[in-house]
Amino acid sequence: MYLAGILNKFTNKFPKPLIAISLMVISGLFFVFMHSAVKYLSREVHIFEITFFRCALVIFVLAPIILQQVKSVFVSGQPKIQFL
Repeated sequence: MYLAGILNKFTNKFPKPLIAISLMVISGLFFVFMHSAVKYLSREVHIFEITFFRCALVIFVLAPIILQQVKSVFVSGQPKIQFL
């Protein structure tokens, strides 16, 4: 909750389209960085190891967000489609 309050104070100063564009540019940069890192590491490390550690890192990054929102992350208005 503390981090969310700080983010809200920061994001209220800027228009929402500017925030959305900034996040898209940042995500594109991270995608390029990840792709480059995989190309570089694939010469020395097996591709399955790279994939495993990439997924493990994502778990550590997303775990605080999922734990903060608990059930609201998994609840959907269309449970059949969510199940599929």
